[in-house]
Amino acid sequence: MNIAEIAESKAVERDTFYHAYKANLAFSIELFLKCIEATSTERTILRVGDAQITRLFSGSNIRGHELDKIFGKLEQDRRKILSEKFESHPCNVTCSTLENILAELSDAFVKDRYAFEIGGITSSDPDTLLWTARFFKDALKP
Repeated sequence: MNIAEIAESKAVERDTFYHAYKANLAFSIELFLKCIEATSTERTILRVGDAQITRLFSGSNIRGHELDKIFGKLEQDRRKILSEKFESHPCNVTCSTLENILAELSDAFVKDRYAFEIGGITSSDPDTLLWTARFFKDALKP
């Protein structure tokens, strides 16, 4: 997400890294969604006698890259809160529902990541990706 923001602020031409730009935005949305349900577990990484060093490891049980399916695996209350926030949020530039946007962008990461294999043509809108990623960044601020 930060790479896209920097490129935009520096007025770097998207054409030179168009698919990487879109793939990274889609991936950032995926990670935002997955971190909502992520859990942390403490694991011992070194033990000497009675002394031990532990570390927290985080992970998500949600797999895959399809944004609408990932969103559908979140708890219903969380989906409802995010959907309501998105409805009136300034980042909702399409005036659509969050569910519709995520369905529209669902396969953007995979398609843009492997765009060279399909002739470089993908349908995901870079502006919708950018504003949706901005929404999640804003929505997940503590």
